[in-house]
Amino acid sequence: MAITTYSELQSAVADWLNRSDLTARIPDFITLAETRINRDLRAREQQVIATANVDTPFFAIPGDFLEFKSFRIADTGGNAFELMLATPEQISEALTESSVSSTPQFVTIIGDQFQLWPAPDQMYVGSLAYVRKVPALSDAAPTNWLLTDAPDVYLYGALMSAGPFLRDNEALVTFKTLFDEAIEAIRVADKPVVGVLRTEFPQRGLQRRYSIYTDF
Repeated sequence: MAITTYSELQSAVADWLNRSDLTARIPDFITLAETRINRDLRAREQQVIATANVDTPFFAIPGDFLEFKSFRIADTGGNAFELMLATPEQISEALTESSVSSTPQFVTIIGDQFQLWPAPDQMYVGSLAYVRKVPALSDAAPTNWLLTDAPDVYLYGALMSAGPFLRDNEALVTFKTLFDEAIEAIRVADKPVVGVLRTEFPQRGLQRRYSIYTDF
């Protein structure tokens, strides 16, 4: 049976559990699986860059934000700056020393907002690199990149989530093992391929490391 849509995934979960009385519960199992997936998975498809104009010290984090990677700003003259990640306590302490607007140097996360310090003294273009959540499946959004590329992650994740509800510890252990293996397979596939890049100079060759895939 192909598993390419939300409805096909629900049918597959029911078939694997060999139960016809869990129709109302299976969406919950899938939602719980997505919670676990977002906790465990860090695939290249989750890494994105969002840009926005920044002229205030506070701005909202994206709704699908999961993990911070980097934050860069560029002024109207084209000068670019990468901000250092700080703790809220460090920003609070810095504000007691100076509240003068200037080119931001640090960024922190407070609740559902980013805070910059110093406060921007002009309009900057901000580029936020972050890890996003896997888009949730629903009747209105019946598929996503993960279900297309790795339906086993969704299937085993949902079956693992059904274990506690069914009080089936053996199934829980079995499907957790399969789920973990599927997650690990994605991690292995996303590992950088590292080689040696030789740049020739008049005197000698210089060995440099490179990767065809790097984080932001």
